[in-house]
Amino acid sequence: MLAEESHWTRVDTAVGSNAPQNRWAEIDPRGQPWALGPPEMIAPVRFARIGLGACVLGSGVVPVVAFAFWAEGPSWVLMWTVIIALFFAAKVAMWQVFAPKGASASTFLRYSLTWPGMLPRPFTRPGPAVESITTKEWLLAAGKTLLGVVLIWGVTRLVIHHNHLLAGYVGMAGLFVLLGFGVPHLASMFWCRLGLNVEPIMHNPLLARSLADFWGRRWNRAFRDVVCPLFCHPLMPRFGRGGALIIGFLVSGLVHELVISFPSRSGFGGPTAYFLMQAFGVLIQRRLNTPHFVRHRVILSRISTFAFLTAPLPLLYPALFIDRIVLPFLRVIGAT
Repeated sequence: MLAEESHWTRVDTAVGSNAPQNRWAEIDPRGQPWALGPPEMIAPVRFARIGLGACVLGSGVVPVVAFAFWAEGPSWVLMWTVIIALFFAAKVAMWQVFAPKGASASTFLRYSLTWPGMLPRPFTRPGPAVESITTKEWLLAAGKTLLGVVLIWGVTRLVIHHNHLLAGYVGMAGLFVLLGFGVPHLASMFWCRLGLNVEPIMHNPLLARSLADFWGRRWNRAFRDVVCPLFCHPLMPRFGRGGALIIGFLVSGLVHELVISFPSRSGFGGPTAYFLMQAFGVLIQRRLNTPHFVRHRVILSRISTFAFLTAPLPLLYPALFIDRIVLPFLRVIGAT
């Protein structure tokens, strides 16, 4: 269901191509999408520093203060404190760099509190006309939301009697579906009905044909929209495309260390290793994108993409993270 074609799939699909070509994607001369985000959002270095300062404040000072207050408290409280701090630090950074002068405080509040995406443009500048949202699209978004609810408060409760660790992973998957797919999809359609051309932060990740396609076009585009203009693009002239891409994934790894390893006090280095693997996977797939491999490229790319994404997942979400944070949180919300 999550891979089903939607309103935004149709908007992003290029003529004559079977794969959605997101208008933000950056393509290299051989046609390989790079997970570097929207080229027109390249921020001048002097403005990027403003955003970097806000991100450093949120990712450095605030979590340390939160740790001081919650060192003896539940680990899941610390995790959500770090997530909220990072989220609003990124919102402030993007607003400082890309919002036009004179944008009102009420606009900033709508952008910050009612939408998980990071692009201020739909809220500050008029865009193209929004296509009408079909009933099928509303049902799809509602179905994603319902699936997340069922996984959290239904399947998890059944599995917990047989395997606690598996129940934790099921509950975490439900949280991803609910908070990453269902609710943001509903929010995007709500704003589209009001005339703002916003997009879901997830874009059919099950249809990804490569790692660059997955990370650059389909999975958590809000994070990409922060990392690319504030880190990758300003550093590209100095380190090149490949170096900027590695830096972007390194930033992602460090952020996940703050969100996962830091609150659970376990698995340090795992998230960083996972995302560096993704970066090198993107580079390897691009290297193999030669005429010699054209015939079998799609099949090989899908297989290698699935392997790179799933095989090292224990590095990203270790068992201690599930045991110390996910399961206690699921108990608090009544899922187990």
